[in-house]
Amino acid sequence: MRGFLAAVSGLVAVVALAVALPAAWVAASVADEDGFVSLSRDVVTDGAVQDAASDLLTTRLEREAGLPAQLAETGRRLLERATDRVFDDPQLSGAWAQTLRRTHAALLDDPAAASGQVPVPLDLAPLARLAAERTDGLVDAPDRLVVELPGGPDARALRLVDESPGLALAAGLVAAVGALVALLVARRRGVALVWLGVGAAWSSPSSGGAPPDPRREIPRSTWESPPSVGISRRPGELSGYRWDSRASRPVPAPG
Repeated sequence: MRGFLAAVSGLVAVVALAVALPAAWVAASVADEDGFVSLSRDVVTDGAVQDAASDLLTTRLEREAGLPAQLAETGRRLLERATDRVFDDPQLSGAWAQTLRRTHAALLDDPAAASGQVPVPLDLAPLARLAAERTDGLVDAPDRLVVELPGGPDARALRLVDESPGLALAAGLVAAVGALVALLVARRRGVALVWLGVGAAWSSPSSGGAPPDPRREIPRSTWESPPSVGISRRPGELSGYRWDSRASRPVPAPG
């Protein structure tokens, strides 16, 4: 009887640990704002992303400036130079972090109210401010410049992300109690400890392979677009891209 109870307790501990570890990763890297920023911070260093963002910022800031026709061409050249220089600015990292924090807040503000597939909103206003500072007062940056990336997480996934800290804690407690009971009632505690170690190694995320790299290269061609300059038919949506929930970054949409 003691052996059976030890085996069941050990199995419960291993299963609970298999739930706790991924939930803890999601809680630390996605549900947590700082973790989300850290996971996605290198996306903006990709050259294709920079080119698309620069074109989008130029178009939006040109619209904000409302330049007369005779100054439109000169003004656009000035805006293009300003937006290109944003990505060499030492403040870029901080501005992109603000964009990611706004995205995180918008996605997880009220996940219970979401339904269906939720587009990922990227508010590029912090980058627009860096560009506007280089236009010698030609244009003021908008308070919000939201680009919606289709293909984001569905509402159920958002709710699971929101619940992941509590789930990780609860599953971790169950795993700890199960392991303790298994060791206390086992006839041969050394053997029980070895099996618990094997189970812990099996349940570790590293046993299933490395997680996707959110910094993988994006082909430049996927950002190229017709005269809409990176804006799809739906205003504020970036053409050719969708949001990869596992990698927490924009990726090319399937052709």
